[in-house]
Amino acid sequence: MGPHVLRSSSTSACYGLLTFPKSQNVGDAIQAIAASRLLPNVDMLIDRESIHRVPSGRLIKVVGNAWYGHNVENWPPSESVQFLPISMHLSPRAAESFLSKDNIHYLESIAPIGARDLHTLSYFQDHGVPSYVSGCLTLTLRRPRYIAPIGGIVLCDVPQSIEEFVRFNTRKRVDIVTHDESDDTDIVSKMTRASRLLRKYASADAVITTRLHAALPALAMGTPVYLVLAVDDAYRFTGLLDYVRHGTVDEFLSGKDFDINDPTANAETYLDRASDLRERVASFLEL
Repeated sequence: MGPHVLRSSSTSACYGLLTFPKSQNVGDAIQAIAASRLLPNVDMLIDRESIHRVPSGRLIKVVGNAWYGHNVENWPPSESVQFLPISMHLSPRAAESFLSKDNIHYLESIAPIGARDLHTLSYFQDHGVPSYVSGCLTLTLRRPRYIAPIGGIVLCDVPQSIEEFVRFNTRKRVDIVTHDESDDTDIVSKMTRASRLLRKYASADAVITTRLHAALPALAMGTPVYLVLAVDDAYRFTGLLDYVRHGTVDEFLSGKDFDINDPTANAETYLDRASDLRERVASFLEL
């Protein structure tokens, strides 16, 4: 999927939204929703893997929160893209190839670069690129004004032992969801599914998950949440774990860290980070 114009903007600025049509992780669509809610309007959908092909002409402002390096030949972005480097993530596999000489030159021209996590920050700093920890843009999500208090406990991609523990220890409804999805290129269906999941997280009594983009949205929307550290690439969470209750599978199963029937409210240490993210985006968009 290349760039798709949605409509002509009546304002002097034009705004593009990064999308992820080839992704099989609904968390990418949740990241797109977080960016979309900070834009005054969306004039163009831009596939992350086609950002280098945005046609010349009108300047398109793009908030660049995403995981980069899947296809390094697709960088840097087109000259038509005015890019806000914020909430960027690089994996170890992609970092060295992504940080090529040409890309470093481009990144230096738009610095400082907002790294989503400490691990990504180290890559930029090791290559001399001015950078800082921005955190994840999903921290800016807000609880819907009108949301039915459906309640229950939402389990997102947790191990079987946690599902069994929760079902045995509560009388509340237990809702099982996943962020895995088929390789569907229909952006509308991806965004619709992500929106429904966000409403589910907002209306729950608690969310327990191994997924960063379930945990941070739940945190931002005020739903008590516990992030289970049961993945091999937990380096992705560095610099973000301080915001959310977290622990290993065994620590969760001990029942000491999180009362599934009466969880305490989330800490609010993320609020300053969320405010900074909003301010940086607003300044970039000149709102």
